[in-house]
Amino acid sequence: APNAPSLRGVERPLFWIHSDKAEEVEPRTRSRANGHEAAFAAALAVYLLRQGYEPSQLAVLTPYAGQVELIGRELRAAKARGVAGASDVPVQSVFGFEGQEADVVVLSLVRSDGGGSLGPLQADRCAVVSLSRARQGLYVIGNATLFRGASRLWEDVAARLDQQRRAGSEQGAVGDWLALSATRSDTGRPALARSAADFEGVAGN
Repeated sequence: APNAPSLRGVERPLFWIHSDKAEEVEPRTRSRANGHEAAFAAALAVYLLRQGYEPSQLAVLTPYAGQVELIGRELRAAKARGVAGASDVPVQSVFGFEGQEADVVVLSLVRSDGGGSLGPLQADRCAVVSLSRARQGLYVIGNATLFRGASRLWEDVAARLDQQRRAGSEQGAVGDWLALSATRSDTGRPALARSAADFEGVAGN
């Protein structure tokens, strides 16, 4: 498991951002994808680049080729907007990244169809590979309710994260919002992110 005293720009080194946004089929690859998760994962990667991370220190992983396509598209768009290094962030399938590691991994789970299927991540081996690539920070974006209900391994992962409460906080490391070590430029308040749009107007400390 990641073990770091602190990460630039994010309050916790481990967090599962719950999202129940619908999955879809990406037309070019005919593979499953999730537009909300893709946009969030890319926005978090861009935010981390702005905190001083190099593209090679990051990785965005997902079990589906369709999601690789969507996330790559989001990062190429960020580069076109002037974000240096955005298109150089590795975006790969879980098994395509097997044997490699990154300082910070963003994992998009994709599945959220209400049918209870986790796809490749139903298999313990795929789940373990996806969760063991990060050296310092791991951020999971996906439907925690679905995954907890469909797999004992994912329930165990979520339960352990639930137990990671910070001093003075009742919340564990599973929730609807990712706490950033940053403030919102419009309000001056601590920044929380649950969608790609929430990273706009955020200044890292």
